[in-house]
This record gives sequence, C-alpha cells and structure tokens, in this order.
Amino acid sequence: MKKLMVGLILVFLALGTGCITGRPPEFPVANPYTVQDGAGGVIIAYQVNNGREIHTYVQRLNRQSEGLWERQGVDLGPGSGPLPNNNEGDFAALFPDGQRNFTVVYSQQHTVWVLNLDANGNQVQPAREISGSDLPPMPVYFKAIGDNTGGAIAAWAAGENSLGLQKMDATGTEVWSEVIKAPDLDRFDIASDDSGNVFIIWKDNSSYSEGDIFVQKVDAKGRVAWLTGGLQLTNTRNPGYVRGDFNRRIVGDGEGGALAIWVQGILSEDGRKIISHDLYAQRINGEGEMLWEEDVAFIAGMAYDPRITGDAFENTTIFWGDLQNVYAQRLDAAGNVVWPEAGINIGQAGELNNIMYYCAADDGAVGAAVVWNYTESGNKSLRAQRLDADGNKLWGDNGIKVSSVSPYWGGHSTPARISPDGNGGFFVTWAAGEHLKDKTSSYIQRISGDGEILWGEKGVRLDS
Repeated sequence: MKKLMVGLILVFLALGTGCITGRPPEFPVANPYTVQDGAGGVIIAYQVNNGREIHTYVQRLNRQSEGLWERQGVDLGPGSGPLPNNNEGDFAALFPDGQRNFTVVYSQQHTVWVLNLDANGNQVQPAREISGSDLPPMPVYFKAIGDNTGGAIAAWAAGENSLGLQKMDATGTEVWSEVIKAPDLDRFDIASDDSGNVFIIWKDNSSYSEGDIFVQKVDAKGRVAWLTGGLQLTNTRNPGYVRGDFNRRIVGDGEGGALAIWVQGILSEDGRKIISHDLYAQRINGEGEMLWEEDVAFIAGMAYDPRITGDAFENTTIFWGDLQNVYAQRLDAAGNVVWPEAGINIGQAGELNNIMYYCAADDGAVGAAVVWNYTESGNKSLRAQRLDADGNKLWGDNGIKVSSVSPYWGGHSTPARISPDGNGGFFVTWAAGEHLKDKTSSYIQRISGDGEILWGEKGVRLDS
C-alpha cells in the first residue's frame, strides 16, 4: 500500500506541475507569500494558473497597493507549484536583508532555486540552484525560513533517510550545508532563533517506530547539537500512534532551546481504532534535556493541524482546529495551560460540511492574528481575528470579513496566509477560484491593527 501511495503522489505531482505534455495543470495556485519592504509596502510572491501552466511572480506594492514593478512583477518562470495535499510546503519564500534587497527561494520543475533582487526588482545575482556536494537531491517539497540576520535556511526531505539543510547569507550565497539522519522521514517543521540555531521536528514512519516524533537542533555553524538521530518525543507503541501529515510544530524558546507540539492518536483498549487525537507539548533546553520530564503538557483532545506563533516561549500562542473550529491556548514555564482549560474558540467554519482551514501569525505585540475560511448560506469568505496577550478578541466576537472575493479551498489548496505589515496591521493573501481545473488568481488585502479593511472591499488582484 505504501508503494502504491508513493506512486499516486508522483502521478499527482506530474499533473500538478504541468509535466505531462498536452495537459493543463490540474491544481490551483498556492496562496501568496509576503514580507515587508521596509518602506510601508510589501514584497509578494504569488502564482497564476492560466489554464496551461502555473507561473510564479514577485511583485512590490506600495502603501496604496500600487504595483511598483512590471504589470505582473518579476516572472520566475513556469513549472513551479505546490505539492498536492500539502498545506505547508512552500512554492516561494522571501527574506529581506535590511538593505532593501530581497532573497527569493522558490521551486521550479522539481528543483529549488535562490535569487537575489534589489528594491526595483532587478537581479543582484543570477539565480542559482540550491545544491551541495554532500547533499541529496531536492524535490519540489521544501520549506524555507529566515535566520534573523537577513539570510535564510532551506530544508527538504531527501529520500527515505535524511533531511537536507542549507543556510544562505543575505545575498543567497551558501554558508553551510548539513544532512540530518531521519529514517523514513514524513512531513517536518523547522524554526530558527536570534542566535542562529535551527530546530527541526519530524515524524519517523519506519516500521519499527510506527510514527515516533523526533526533534533536532543545528547550531549557527551548521553542527548537529543533539543526539545524532534526534531526540525522541514519543513512543507510539504505548499508548497509540501519531497520525496526520501536518500535526507537529516547533519554535525556539529564546534561550537556545525549543517548544515542540504534536498530535498523538490514542488507540482503544483493543488497539483496533483511534478514539482521540490529543495535542501535547514539550519544552527542550539548549542542551537537549526535556524540561517537562514527568509528563508532557496536555493541551487539548480531538485536535488537528496545530500551529505556533511567537518568537520566544513567553510570547508563544498555540493554535489547533477540530475540523469545525479553531482554538488558541498558552502555556506557562511548567507546561500548565494559562487560558481557559478548553482554549479560546476564535472562529467557526460555518456550515457543518465546511472543513476548517486557517493560518496564524505573530502580531508583533505579544499577541497573534488568525485568518480562516467561512461558509454561510453557501457563500464562501475569509474571516480574521486578533488576540492580545491575555486572549481577548480585539476584532469583535466573530472577527471581520476580509474580502467579498470568494477564496478557493479544498483538498489541494493551501490555507490563506496572514502576516504582519510592520506598521501594526496585517496582510492577508489567498487564491480565488471556484473549481479545481479553472483558472485561479491571487489576491491580497491589508488590515489595520484595529481591524479596518484598507485595500477596498475586494482587496487587490495581483495578476491584473
């Protein structure tokens, strides 16, 4: 069965990236990626599905939402696109260097490239393929994060036994590369801290582990800091096993360690069915010691798709969904919940047959903002909410409507993204389109810190 599923995924990849001659891509675009431009505007990487192929563009918008580069922006070329059923893989990621230049890490034709652009959209250096003499091949699925010094770190699942990592400086030049031992690696998450450390969390699908969760730290010089095979957070033979492709997250704790969260499936007594999906957390110090040794922190039952925002442990907000709702919670230094035991219900997906997709981001003021999909009377929309450090809802009980343009979502989509705009507000980006095989467009909206919609009732269509 496992080989069959791998084969199906490869077939879907070929369709989704337009690799089969004569057939249009059958997957919509991923939701755009944004970063502040340092002048009150935004740099945005987005995609256009024209019915024949998917193109990735990079555009700069000023405060008034006017495009500053060519009509559609800088064309990174065709053939890039999200991995099917992949809510987290990047198609492109942007990183400012503090000097008005920007590094773009993007996928194209099953390869990942890095490109450096100036404030006018001109290439500072030619695009180069991310590679290394000791690194395994890189597939379309990858993740990239900033290193907090103007550079970036790219990570990718490499075959069945390893994870590839490469750190780049602000010009996109390689600083170091490393390969992490991770047998039968499943989806992973990565994070960095202000000291240049990188943290990775992944699920091991080897037959002997049945889905154990591992974490690893790589220091600022590219050296593996914890056990060679990573620290094991779970033993899934007792009492259950971990399930789900996107059910583990990690963030630096601000002191050289990390906070990890994961969902573990709990089996019935006869071991024949899963009776709960429980969300747990563990804090690991810089030396790789578990700080909550007696018992990991239990956060919620029947939880799916957890996420973390914040840049240090005391600023961290944990989110999760239950298919119809999205919740938030905070932990203290001992692993106890701080907000109401059941968490704070931020929003609902609306109609019962509507599955919740959401995204959360740090608000830059020790709080967080969330965007999610909502359906009422068959009408699709996006809603957003902001929480302060005490869990109070700042944009009304039900949040605000982001746009009158219906978002696309489904099994092959990515959740709408939200990110801070550097001026106390937020950018929200999403893909719009009704059906899987239709042409799909990318949109962006700007929201003030008080919840005011700033860029019109619809927002801005990026390919117009």
